[in-house]
Amino acid sequence: MSNVFKADLLAEKLDDSTAFLVTSDVNRQYLTGFSSSDGAVLITARRNYFFIDFRYIDNARKGTYSNFEVVLMTNLKRQLRDALNAHGIHKLIVESQSMTLFQYEKYREELFPVQVSADNLLSDALSAMRIIKSADEIKNIISAQRIAERAFDILITKIKVGQTEKQVAAMLNFLMLENGAEDISFPTIVASGANSASPHAVPTDKPLRENEFILFDFGAVVNGYHSDMTRTIVMGKADDTMKEVYTAVKSANLDAIKAAKAGITAKLLDNVARSTLSAWGYGDYFGHSLGHGVGLEIHEAPSVSPTGAVTLKQGMVITIEPGVYLSGKFGVRIEDMVVITEHGCENLTNSPKNLIVI
Repeated sequence: MSNVFKADLLAEKLDDSTAFLVTSDVNRQYLTGFSSSDGAVLITARRNYFFIDFRYIDNARKGTYSNFEVVLMTNLKRQLRDALNAHGIHKLIVESQSMTLFQYEKYREELFPVQVSADNLLSDALSAMRIIKSADEIKNIISAQRIAERAFDILITKIKVGQTEKQVAAMLNFLMLENGAEDISFPTIVASGANSASPHAVPTDKPLRENEFILFDFGAVVNGYHSDMTRTIVMGKADDTMKEVYTAVKSANLDAIKAAKAGITAKLLDNVARSTLSAWGYGDYFGHSLGHGVGLEIHEAPSVSPTGAVTLKQGMVITIEPGVYLSGKFGVRIEDMVVITEHGCENLTNSPKNLIVI
């Protein structure tokens, strides 16, 4: 899907008396190609407007897709009324999935007599568009992933016994930024020893110790697009149980990647990994979903879970991240990102999955 035509595809769903209003940050960026903390997009059957304030106006005029008229935002409600009147708009559809009730009521009050509607047409259309990634979007995701991988490769040459989880997380964040990330995808997870048994652990002052697993979950951002990966390494030596769990998780990861393709349901793909872990005797220790979509948000559709009803389609980017968590002992997770293709998937993650020992 060409970036230039995203808003125009939405406009095709409109008649001459109806318009769409997009106010959420992430969907504004998706449609305009420009990231900002404020603004609004108005889409009519004949013209698209991007209202943006003085902090961004010069850059927006240079960086916004060409099918938008960029307008300096001075009084948004008044400017919207003028545009709606100029186009003869009687119904304005807003984002039902992201607009607050307070915001909705204010728009209803201030844009009257135009009918402000919170039906799902706009949000559903945006979700259906964003779930399939364009070639340019995938390129950005890959660029972010390569930065994260370079940072991780450098990091594992620098970490030492005695450093704290917080210190290592800070190093990893710095390395991603130093290697070109515009931001980190989410708060980086570095969890060692028993702390790695918590899937969403927060780095602590616990020092790294010999013969413990260290779990890293992290990602970089490029042009607004996120990457996401998890690797688990061992400091010193892994005992037989640690090696077995690692092999079980790696097997589940590989089996799911092999099964991922257009036409499989998210629920069935989740079950592939879950069945592998059960065959190893660790099915009861995998308590979260297999994966999720990645794009302008670190967690977006589709959800690859035991209840995931979505049928995977070509162009979807998802994570595959099975894990085993033994409370009080350790946890192992291996996470890759893949893009779904017609007959399989392409793994966007290049980092090796053999057990790294340092």
